[in-house]
Amino acid sequence: MERSQRIAVAGDTVLIDGTLKDNLLYGCSAPAPERDHRLSEAITVAGLERLTHARGLTGTIDLQREPKLAAAIVEARRAVQAALVTEGLDRFVDPFSAERYNRYATVGENLLFGKAIGDAFQEDGLSSHPFVRAVLEANELTKPLARMGLSIATSMIEIFADIPDGHPLFERFSFFSAADRAYFQDLVERKNEQRRSAQTARDQARLIGLALRYSESRHRLGLLDEAMEERILVARADFARMLPVSLKPAIEFYDEARFCAAASVQDNLLFGRIATDQAGALEAVQGVTRRVLTQRGLDGEVSRIGLDTPIDAQGDDLTLTEIAAVDLVRCLVRRPSILVVQRALEGLPGPAADRLVANLRRVLVGRGLILLTPAISPAMDQPSFDAVIHFERGEPVLDRRTVKREVLSA
Repeated sequence: MERSQRIAVAGDTVLIDGTLKDNLLYGCSAPAPERDHRLSEAITVAGLERLTHARGLTGTIDLQREPKLAAAIVEARRAVQAALVTEGLDRFVDPFSAERYNRYATVGENLLFGKAIGDAFQEDGLSSHPFVRAVLEANELTKPLARMGLSIATSMIEIFADIPDGHPLFERFSFFSAADRAYFQDLVERKNEQRRSAQTARDQARLIGLALRYSESRHRLGLLDEAMEERILVARADFARMLPVSLKPAIEFYDEARFCAAASVQDNLLFGRIATDQAGALEAVQGVTRRVLTQRGLDGEVSRIGLDTPIDAQGDDLTLTEIAAVDLVRCLVRRPSILVVQRALEGLPGPAADRLVANLRRVLVGRGLILLTPAISPAMDQPSFDAVIHFERGEPVLDRRTVKREVLSA
């Protein structure tokens, strides 16, 4: 423990199961108030504020535990909507409305017009749920959605024909997992050859499942028109009107006057979806929301929610730069006498790398800082480092400086 407080190396990051906060504080033994202060400072130094805030927007609020915060978010919603209109940015958000189809939500999300609570209406089992199937049958949507699903399956098989299982592109953009790939390939072949199968009902449910995950703005396969959207809206109204009492606890419908505890903070703030197919929409809308949250003293609350979100221990929900920054924060909160930074500068644009080095030099005054980097920009070297070790043909060449506070090696 004493050695970890004397020297810390921000190199290869090993993530642990737990929240973002658990990962950032891993190895820190300071008392809770001091630990939180160190964490806040380290996040600012490492430039992770945007990450914690963005994760907070995707998080949720427990309405029972934090009713005042939920009410404040609803109030902030009105301010965000007004600011978007004033700045001419409201075109970047497609609002939730019981009478309109939301182009940036999936078919299934448009059908529910709310968020599932528990397992009953979760996306994976939606197409086989008896009540959902009854609503689709009553509105003559079963066959059209199955045809849509078949088109999706056919397109996915063609698009990813030469991309192996496990490839990031397949994992990110395909409608089905690698384990289901052979099933859907066989299903498409059987349909094309007009062969009948003993599992027709199962095939239909699986195809409808693909259709319910479809969003025209995101997937752009040309499978939705206004007529189909209108039919889905009629089915939406039937779903809400005929929902059995026993299933009412399984879904929370959107209501402009209320906080939807099952939905994300961002969905509650915007009461709609960002037009992700329009250039600059995400940055512009998030800029407005963050400004409104800051003005209302809620920005810190959103970041707190972000810190409490779980982290994928494999790092699949973080970029390589963010993973390196997590390790840097983890080192900084321990307040070591010497900090060795090996990975945190990799992948950063020049100005961002300069800012990070400036932040590190500021916070580590009186302590040791060693950077491993291919090159030193003029901004990084102001004021000059104590020493720079260049490697020429594998041999170190020491460039001694006059001030003796920090060392940089490459």
